[in-house]
Amino acid sequence: MEVDTLLHNESKSEVAAAVRAACSNGAEDGLLEQIVDRILTTPKALSDVDDDETLEWCQWLIAGGSTPEEFSQTVRHYDKATTCGLVWTENFVAYRCRTCGISPYLSLCTDCFHQGNHEGHDFIVFRSETGGACDCGEIDVIKESGCCIHHGPRGTAAMQRAQMFSSNRNPNLNSSSSSSSHGSNDPNSSSSSLPPTSTDQSAPPELLCIANGVMPRLFHRLIAYLRAVEARKLARAQQISKNPKPKKTARPKTSPPQQVSLATAAAMMANPAVSAPPKGHKFIKLLQNFSDMGFAMTQVMTSTLIDPPAYKSLCGILNPEYERVGLKLPEHHQTFLEELVYWTVKREFPDDLVCLLLSLRSDSKYNEAFARAFITHYELISQSILKSPDPERLCKHISKVSVQLFSKEKLAIAMVEQMQLLHLLLRSLFDMIRSTAVPISSLSPSSSSTSEEGISLQSKVEANDISNKSSCNSSDASANSTVLKVIDCDNDIIKNNYYWLIKSDLKELLSHGPVATMFFNDGQLLSTWFEFLTLLQGMNVNKFVRKGEPHIEHESGSYVGAFMAELVISATLMWTLVSHLKDSGTSDITLNFVRLCWKQLQRWYDFVRYPKGTISFHLPLHRYFSTFVRQGLQYQGIALNDLLPNEDEFIPVVEQLLRLQVANYGISTRLWARNGPSLVNQAEYYVSSLCCNSMIDADLFMLQVAAVRCPGSSENKFVRMVLEEFGMTDVLSIRSLQEEGSLRRITQEYEPEEQLTMLENCMIFMATLSSVRTNIGICDEDLMALEMSVLLCKSDKLHSELMDMLPERCGSDAQQKNMESVLAKIADFQAPRNMQQGMFTPKPQVWEEIYDPLYTLLRSSNRADYQCSRDRYQDYVNRAKKSEKVAKNLWPPFRIPRSKPSFIADPGRILLSKLFMEVAFVILYHGVYTGTLSELSISLCVYMLELCTYVADSGEELRGFLAEVKIATKQEVEGDDDDDEMLSGGQEENGESIVSLLMQLYSKLSESRRSYCLKPENYSDDEMPSIKVESRIGDGPFFIAKVLDKLAEKSEECKDYILSEIQRFQGDQQQSSKQELSTEEKEREEKRRKAKERKLHLMNEYAMKRQQFDAMNASQEDEGCGGASPASCGSAEQDGGESLLQQYQDHECVICMDKLESKPNNPFGLMTYLSPCSILGYQRLHTPEENGPFLKSIHSETLDDFLKYYEDSSIIQHIPLDPGFGVQLQSCGHFIHQDCFTSYMNYVKKTPPPPMPSSSAKPVISFTYKEYSCPLCRQLGNSFLPIILSNLQVKSSSSKSSNESGSGYAFGDISKLLKKRNKCSLSNAEKTAVDSFIRDINACAMNNFESGLLKMLKDFDDASPLVSAFLLTSHLRLALERQLKLTESVSSNSGNVASSSSSSSFSSKKLSSMLPLIAVIKHQYKTLPVGYARKLAQNWEMVCGKRSSKGNGEVPTLLRDVETTLFHFVLNLPLENSGVNVFTGVVQALYNLRVVQVLAAICSQFSEVERREIMRIFAQSQFKLETLMSLILRVLEGKSETAVDILNVADENGNHKNADIPETQFIENLVQSLLIPFLRTAAQLKSEVFRDQLQSLPETFAELVTYLQLGEGKSREGNNVGVMQNDNKFCVDFLHWRNGENNDTILEVEGVVENWCSELLQSFGENKGALLSAASSLSVRNQRAAELLKSHLYIYDKPSLIRLPREYDTIFENYRKIKCGKCELVPSTPALCLVCGEVLCLNELCCFDLELEVSEVVSHCQKKCGRGTGLFLSVLTSEILIVKEKEACIWGSIFLDSFCEEDLELKRGKPLFLCQERLDILQRNWIAQSFYKSELKWFQHENFL
Repeated sequence: MEVDTLLHNESKSEVAAAVRAACSNGAEDGLLEQIVDRILTTPKALSDVDDDETLEWCQWLIAGGSTPEEFSQTVRHYDKATTCGLVWTENFVAYRCRTCGISPYLSLCTDCFHQGNHEGHDFIVFRSETGGACDCGEIDVIKESGCCIHHGPRGTAAMQRAQMFSSNRNPNLNSSSSSSSHGSNDPNSSSSSLPPTSTDQSAPPELLCIANGVMPRLFHRLIAYLRAVEARKLARAQQISKNPKPKKTARPKTSPPQQVSLATAAAMMANPAVSAPPKGHKFIKLLQNFSDMGFAMTQVMTSTLIDPPAYKSLCGILNPEYERVGLKLPEHHQTFLEELVYWTVKREFPDDLVCLLLSLRSDSKYNEAFARAFITHYELISQSILKSPDPERLCKHISKVSVQLFSKEKLAIAMVEQMQLLHLLLRSLFDMIRSTAVPISSLSPSSSSTSEEGISLQSKVEANDISNKSSCNSSDASANSTVLKVIDCDNDIIKNNYYWLIKSDLKELLSHGPVATMFFNDGQLLSTWFEFLTLLQGMNVNKFVRKGEPHIEHESGSYVGAFMAELVISATLMWTLVSHLKDSGTSDITLNFVRLCWKQLQRWYDFVRYPKGTISFHLPLHRYFSTFVRQGLQYQGIALNDLLPNEDEFIPVVEQLLRLQVANYGISTRLWARNGPSLVNQAEYYVSSLCCNSMIDADLFMLQVAAVRCPGSSENKFVRMVLEEFGMTDVLSIRSLQEEGSLRRITQEYEPEEQLTMLENCMIFMATLSSVRTNIGICDEDLMALEMSVLLCKSDKLHSELMDMLPERCGSDAQQKNMESVLAKIADFQAPRNMQQGMFTPKPQVWEEIYDPLYTLLRSSNRADYQCSRDRYQDYVNRAKKSEKVAKNLWPPFRIPRSKPSFIADPGRILLSKLFMEVAFVILYHGVYTGTLSELSISLCVYMLELCTYVADSGEELRGFLAEVKIATKQEVEGDDDDDEMLSGGQEENGESIVSLLMQLYSKLSESRRSYCLKPENYSDDEMPSIKVESRIGDGPFFIAKVLDKLAEKSEECKDYILSEIQRFQGDQQQSSKQELSTEEKEREEKRRKAKERKLHLMNEYAMKRQQFDAMNASQEDEGCGGASPASCGSAEQDGGESLLQQYQDHECVICMDKLESKPNNPFGLMTYLSPCSILGYQRLHTPEENGPFLKSIHSETLDDFLKYYEDSSIIQHIPLDPGFGVQLQSCGHFIHQDCFTSYMNYVKKTPPPPMPSSSAKPVISFTYKEYSCPLCRQLGNSFLPIILSNLQVKSSSSKSSNESGSGYAFGDISKLLKKRNKCSLSNAEKTAVDSFIRDINACAMNNFESGLLKMLKDFDDASPLVSAFLLTSHLRLALERQLKLTESVSSNSGNVASSSSSSSFSSKKLSSMLPLIAVIKHQYKTLPVGYARKLAQNWEMVCGKRSSKGNGEVPTLLRDVETTLFHFVLNLPLENSGVNVFTGVVQALYNLRVVQVLAAICSQFSEVERREIMRIFAQSQFKLETLMSLILRVLEGKSETAVDILNVADENGNHKNADIPETQFIENLVQSLLIPFLRTAAQLKSEVFRDQLQSLPETFAELVTYLQLGEGKSREGNNVGVMQNDNKFCVDFLHWRNGENNDTILEVEGVVENWCSELLQSFGENKGALLSAASSLSVRNQRAAELLKSHLYIYDKPSLIRLPREYDTIFENYRKIKCGKCELVPSTPALCLVCGEVLCLNELCCFDLELEVSEVVSHCQKKCGRGTGLFLSVLTSEILIVKEKEACIWGSIFLDSFCEEDLELKRGKPLFLCQERLDILQRNWIAQSFYKSELKWFQHENFL
């Protein structure tokens, strides 16, 4: 009753404080147990283990009176753990430092990595696929220097632990600590919850006394829940088994199931009932939170988990109800930990339980107990893998636990010794693999199912002889006593690699030296292991399909599983074991292992023999034998005879390996093509970088050992075996030469063509066997250089490709050490350009010294790779001019080995055998007389003869070169086949030797048929100046001379013989040359003469055409320049419409291919694509921090202020309403007639759209035409832009007539032109085309405007000229501004190649789409009512200062936008005659206005004191600028009653601004910078309208005013963009005032300025009443007026993306933790908007826009940034994602590693850095919106990414 009263009457905190007080005083008397039992056994707690109230009670109870947060902080203060131990699940981002890691599996969390010193280290960032734990502080895994400041032997935690240990040894400190801890018993005392002082070194007992009592019951509650869940599962299974076939009930008729939409899915995710975590997760999370408190709380938990009495008292008795449903628990469970591990295995390793168990590893006792429990259940683990519905996921979760346990050497050794862990793992692996085995006789060769010849099984030896001796097979010995078994590669266990977990654990154990020693010394383990390898021996058998046999139709993919099984299981563990045998101290282990391996191999051969033509690539027993033999020879000093069996026993091994090599060469030359591509893939695996060291290299080494084992007789024997396996025994015998000089002897194995191919393959194999030093003595650095050269010679490679494609030297760690140093020696780095990546190319020394064609063939699965390297070699020789005389027919530069084998005899000695000499004789004979052999075969033969000269120890061994053979040349030899009769029965006999054949071949291959000369002087300097004797670059005679020279050097006998042959050959050559000179030489000379004549004729013809072309260009330049200076000629263009028409007529229609002609009824035009564009609205206000607001936001605020004071009708005419937003026009530049276009569109409408980037995306705007693709270039289009030549009849500004027309139009004349309105008459076809285009572009623009602007436009009448004029000027403004920004973007990156074809190109203005667009807009503008033209004339008078506005809410002149006004005037004025002067007059007037606007805006920012001082000083100044400023200030300081003092601006407190008076030059610079945007727009418009072909648009103020011809009496040379003579002139020097009358007198400046200023003052004065109603004070009104003027002071930067840090790691760490602004959660896949910098959820439903039914990224593009086009950086992958309307694509990455490579998904994890060049390309493409022009793979995102 006392417990119930306490729980009901007291709060949680008070109950916990009372319990803690009782525990501290020793008066607890079971109170704690009663309270905990009462809390955990309530009905709600029993029904729901995750009951929030129960969990909260547990937290408060353990806190002992403090709040849970305060208790957690207090316990954390005593965390003295020297290891981190942070546990994570899959997709967690972690680091791995190879420099600091002892184990290759080292993992560090983000905090530990950044708090450690890893600068300059080789580290990677990776996303964990399986989960893991932080190894910081684990000295067995990480070096001490790699630990962070908190962990490790010297971390802060270790230092605190040391202090704690010393204080515990001091009794005085202990007593004081004890007294202080027990001094206060008040549970509400604040001291109990505060962290202890620095003198406290260990957690006081009373702090954790409640935790010690509660923790056993918490674990008991968890186990009880797990038992209950399993019992309910079993009960349901029993119920189902009792009613296996329930009675079917009629299903009600319902509608078919509807597919759940994304919006519904998003709503379901938002519902907590749907997205609730699994049952028990909250309870386990509570325990995890306790574990996270640190070492002190962890000790409490681990002591409970490994306490047998506590487990027995609470969990010892199983609920009888559970027993009735069949729940049984293993009897060996003694602790909570053991049963928790059991349930972890049963529940397939859930993340929460795994993380909880791993987070407690800081306690060594717990760690060992955890390992024991895990090993105890290992058999259950292997069984659960096979039963799991997702074995791959389960294996990943299990490996997260096993790698933490088995990577620690001490713990691994203890488990192996105490729990027989090696036996357990090997037995589990063996049982799993053996379950897939089938009798070998039941597996027919995969290449033929109809062949009668199969695998020979010797029944005299039973398979049980092997299996019976293994302890793993004792139960199944009787079942498998008759046949040998091999695994079935089609089994799911093999295909899906379910075994990799057990293999990984076994490898982790064997990586420890002591464990490997135990393995080698355990005979039972070795016997089991070799029996296991026998199951892999001979997997996936293939049989050669001969001609006439059926091809393989249905191929199996089982070969992949076979290769993975051998590589993952056999090879990986083989290299792990070999790595421990590196000295003579382990020679006994090697000898014993080799002996057992050979014994097992012999047993396998006793009953398995493959017939010829039947192969298997999988011979793990052979590879083990080969690898351990090499290890014993190379590192342990064991004699070869001690390792190998006798020669006769060894023959089957050699035969099988030779047959495998024969098949491999046959597959690479497509002789096995009838077997299908699966066999080709197997051959590729066999020689691939992943498998070559473990397969083909081991096989080749074994053959090299067999070749050199017994010198003398075995050499002939081995060569004969090679010839027999290749089928060349008869073909390459001297007897075969009896067949009339050609290889006509057809063997039964090959066709004639195949026979020649196999002969070539035989030569390649023998040369490779003799020269390759991969496993017989070459150093690691040279071998790596050779391997790299093979890759680089095939093609240039990325650094990552080199890393991936280099063969894995599993037995050596030199690859990582020597990689960079070797790469720097043999390769040059090529920096990337544009979107390329950094590539490595071979240095010249690679081609000169390293490139080996034989090694390239060895590492190539097909001859295409080899041929590619040969082509690159030929290109290098041509570039280097190494062989001006011999480069016509270069031979492969086969390399002579630099060193002899260190531990075996040279395998090249087989070439000294008599049999090979006979082979060489036959090949040379055919090369001299028949020519039937390939050049490669002959070059290989010569190369091997050269090898003989190096291998021979003395001249005696070279006598085979001198042996003469007499060959009968008669076509048929009668008599028997006796050799003597063959040699002597002919009519004519010729004695030949290898030397004589070499000399004849030398003469035959020489161009001049010169004979060989022994002296090197036979190569004269003039013939071969660049060839050296030591070089390997040359043709056939070059290499033959090397052989003969070396023979003469090696043996005097050979030298004498060569000299005699030279004399004999020269005599014969002189006689034959006299006879042949009259025929062959004359024919050759005649051919040379004709070739020279043809060459001379072609050169003369080319020179004549070039002269004509130059003359034509010169005449065109003279006509265009009119005798002007060369400087002006460079930018001149022909005048008049006729020249412009001629420019268009040079092109053809893409449909009818006719020349373009000006036909009113059938005009021509450009195929264009219209799309919404908002890029220019993202220009930022120029600020020092470069983070100013966007133009769109600033202008929106300014427009709101204008709407308060002025009428909409005036604002729409004089103020840009939505700058930067409108229509983008893109064109491919191809022309088409209107009739042809109409026909083409009719065809498009009838047919489905062709595949194009955005053909399936529904257009947002309803265009006149359906989207189409250009018939020529397939670029997207949706509109037709007609060419209106009548509006293009303007003269160039550089023409002579325009310069002679006077100094410019008077302002009054321009007013008359505005009123005149000369309309351009168009045909009906032209008018229809123009109206259609204008309708399309207006619709596209209206779709892109803001909603507020659209509402404002709807207030006007649909036929209002104001709306039409606004739209037309908006189109022109956007087109010109976009062109300007592209020009700026290109000019700012002049060193880069512009990637956008839309960028401004001043050298190709003839074909620009800008001029036709201006013509169409100009025509449409002239169709506006005449009354609108009169309004424009009035506006012109206001701009000239002659007229003022009449009020009525009209925008004052000083507040009008000069660029908008310029567009209105230019579109309405006729520019056909003297258009340049008219244009200049308009620009001059607007320039005057703009100068006054800027000065007035500057004056509005001065304080009252500054204004008074400026007026006093500047009024007496001689400078025009100061005088004009003084005038403006004086006018705006008017004191009349009706005027508003807009410059009397004060702050909110009534205080005026005080500042120093700026210098005049500062004001001048500011004014010029504010004038430049207007001047650049005017210059751009002028260059487009008048077709001024400039090399670049003027940029500086001086260049712009000169080009625009501003000022009084300025030169009218429009294209002279040179700098003014007087660079010190001010902006006011270019003001030019006219009154507009015919006499053209100059008005006073004061009058114009006073008119403008009075107009501004009057506009505020008239609205005084309205202003007073809106604002109560004059100061507020003045402030608003000053803000309107201040808008003239804004300078905007070009559109640019957000600034990004140089290191991607900064982005990765900062943005992946930022919360999404919408869902306020950290996105699992964050995306960074590169326009505004906002972090979004990329592909998650949490932020799904239910209104638009689109994801957050798509919604962001449509509502905020881009108006449908957006650029995003995927933070977790470094990819740039482009979203454009309904499509998206991956653009690439702007972050590259140190080798300029992308890492799109951070797979390599290397540090990435910002590539400025790529960022510039991305920014230019963004501004130009030219992503569709790039080769990108677009996809339909369907509103979700």
